[in-house]
Amino acid sequence: SLNNREIDHLFGIVNNLKKQGTSFIFISHKMTEIFTIADRYTVLRNGQMVGSGLISEITPEYLKTVLDEIRKADVVVVDANLSPDSLEFIFDNVDLPIVADPVSCAKIERLKKHFHRLSAFKPNALEAMYVTGAQNAQDAAKALVKMGVKRVVVSMGDAGCVYADENEIGAILPEKVYTCQANGAGDAM
Repeated sequence: SLNNREIDHLFGIVNNLKKQGTSFIFISHKMTEIFTIADRYTVLRNGQMVGSGLISEITPEYLKTVLDEIRKADVVVVDANLSPDSLEFIFDNVDLPIVADPVSCAKIERLKKHFHRLSAFKPNALEAMYVTGAQNAQDAAKALVKMGVKRVVVSMGDAGCVYADENEIGAILPEKVYTCQANGAGDAM
């Protein structure tokens, strides 16, 4: 698995090659990566294609056409790679629990006015401290709950995570393990 610095470096190379006209097929289960690097997407479920299109086509107009399908879900997961208008549409038209990943400090502002609607929020420590002004992940988690988020999990990479809601705050520390291969782990907990 690549760390964030390595991913940024790889995506820099890919973007430079894209500007030169090179095409890529990028396969990932990480929507954040897909929205960051891809122009088009294809969604497979159980080996069958269930959707395909341009990333830029995920607009409020498109979301209106799939709103009935979205409303069949138990939970809606969004990330801040969606346009501000698309996020606004989802928060205004979906009465389901919403979970969000801010993606980056630069895009977290797209979610800030919707914190009161979030059932869960999963920023990393840098994003959480950035949006709250806190000096550490624990204080940032508490601040996010005060800002209206119902449940917060602040990931801290190999240091584990901090979690909080209105009744509890705690930390989950990772067990010491020998890692021989971490491909696909990403920011897994």
